[in-house]
Amino acid sequence: MSVGFIDKKGRFTIPQALREALREALALEPGAAVAYTIVGNELRLTRIDDPYGPVARAVVAEFERGETTVLRSVIAELGIDMAKPDLPEDEGVDDD
Repeated sequence: MSVGFIDKKGRFTIPQALREALREALALEPGAAVAYTIVGNELRLTRIDDPYGPVARAVVAEFERGETTVLRSVIAELGIDMAKPDLPEDEGVDDD
């Protein structure tokens, strides 16, 4: 078991020996996505091969609970003007 401490800002550092063991056990490369889950009184770290998978599942769960907001509503609440901008004819997408 490795022991660490939480600093004044609430951050904690995983001891180097444990980081190396995690990298090897989970095949973690720099930039790899990981998920943190609290189960009981444990913090679990899991490698994620598709970092958008958990986000998509969370969005679907929110939708099923009726907790989502239509993008049009958010745009209206923020006062964003989505009207097509008037561009001079020489600007914009080139169809050629």
